[in-house]
Amino acid sequence: MIPFQTDVTDRDSLRSLAAEVKSRHGHVNLLVNNAGVMLGHQPQLPKPADTSIAAYQELLWNTEDFDSFGTSFRVNVSGVWFCTVAFLELLHAGNKSEWARTNGVTSQVLTISSLASLRRDSGVFSLSYSLSKAATTHLSKVVAHYLKDWKILVSCPDVSSGHETNHLYSTIYRKNSE
Repeated sequence: MIPFQTDVTDRDSLRSLAAEVKSRHGHVNLLVNNAGVMLGHQPQLPKPADTSIAAYQELLWNTEDFDSFGTSFRVNVSGVWFCTVAFLELLHAGNKSEWARTNGVTSQVLTISSLASLRRDSGVFSLSYSLSKAATTHLSKVVAHYLKDWKILVSCPDVSSGHETNHLYSTIYRKNSE
């Protein structure tokens, strides 16, 4: 494993990274998407008996803004998508590598989401973060479908139970395409 640093919100940066990895190794067997940003701390939400609807509205209105939502989704969702797409050729080459053929393995994309993606109560620390991580989890399911015919597995571990539930989607899509 060789760690690299890049800007996941910059397509040119991602293409440069993929080109660097290609020049050094020629292929990738595992891509780990682990970028994330959390903005817009949500305060404790008062109960109706403790506030007026106007004060509640103002609290929610001022907790985050379009920039915090945009940045959260740009890094946490779009970054995962474009990083995965930037490495498709290398993941495909990984499937064709001697090591993969000899060991009967296939390339994989592993996306790290967050337990926050499952929160739906007033204990959410950051609404934009929680929503973006829920979108990241769903994105992994969609990408698993897109890449099934290329035999590239995509998973996003279910951090609530420790099980890789999205791996099941990759396996189902892969079996249905055979």
